[in-house]
Amino acid sequence: MDSDFDNHTTTPFFYYAEDGLYGYIDPKGEVVIPARYSEANAFSEGLALVRQGDKQGFINGRGEWVFSTEFDEIFPFAGGRAVVYKDGLAGYIDTSGKVVIAPQFAEAWSFSEGVAAVQHADGLYGYIDSTGTYVIPPQYAYAEAFSEGLAAIATHSYKDEYGDEVIDSIGYINTSGEIAIPPIYDVADYFHSGRAVVGKGGLNTIIDKQGQPLLPMQEADIKNFDDGISLRITEERQDIIDQNGDQIATLHNMVYGRQFSEGLALVQMENGYSYVNKEGQLLFTPRPYEDAEDFTNGLARVCSGYDAEQKGKCAYIDRLGNYVFKEKYFTEPEG
Repeated sequence: MDSDFDNHTTTPFFYYAEDGLYGYIDPKGEVVIPARYSEANAFSEGLALVRQGDKQGFINGRGEWVFSTEFDEIFPFAGGRAVVYKDGLAGYIDTSGKVVIAPQFAEAWSFSEGVAAVQHADGLYGYIDSTGTYVIPPQYAYAEAFSEGLAAIATHSYKDEYGDEVIDSIGYINTSGEIAIPPIYDVADYFHSGRAVVGKGGLNTIIDKQGQPLLPMQEADIKNFDDGISLRITEERQDIIDQNGDQIATLHNMVYGRQFSEGLALVQMENGYSYVNKEGQLLFTPRPYEDAEDFTNGLARVCSGYDAEQKGKCAYIDRLGNYVFKEKYFTEPEG
């Protein structure tokens, strides 16, 4: 068997739409799996979750069914495990479709750095290993996945005036379950490039892995870091900053911006979408797309017109802004 197309190929494939069905292309824009699925998701660890008629399950890079499943909800594979839900409870399956951790949790996260955050039946969160054994017992009001050896956890929650649960007192633990950064924040994001965005009382800053703030708390939308760079957006200005919080470049006429991905950040300007690099240079003159997505494995999906997902009005561009693949009804916008 061709090793490039075994059950766990690492070749990045991208889904495309055509007349309400989905298939997959390779990074060169060549169709590798024709459009025949009513639902399709990105490949993860060599497998993609799809639906064809009444059949739902995972396919490999050849478009062959690896296994079908009848769970109520399924998430992509990570660390050789996929979260599944059945009758309101979460468990895990392996890449053969075998249930390796029976559905028993109220909520479950994907595996990251060898462990997964789960919510026990009593409402508290802890962390399990790949066998389902608790390595950090349930004790938190909320918990996120580990990233760079740290995970955000909440030690307290309360009900607001509408009866909704509000999480506060958020900090970080290490892989031993020890508090590494005190729980003093209202919001806390994953660590990337040794930095995390945290906030309290509507103000945000960035901290290092010792919990030291690198900027004054401020009214700013600070995106998470990627390769040591981030976007900081205020009402007055939009800056690209480095991991010390220092300004690298200032953007003008930007309406919206996303986290950097593969060295480029999606930005919506007053006259359309483009991507900006860490020097603040636009990849191309803004184009009036209806929607656009982050770069993943060297390509980004852009769409023209409404109902783009269903009708096949999207395309993929490369890091130079060139079209690699155009769906059947995609119309290249002027501008």
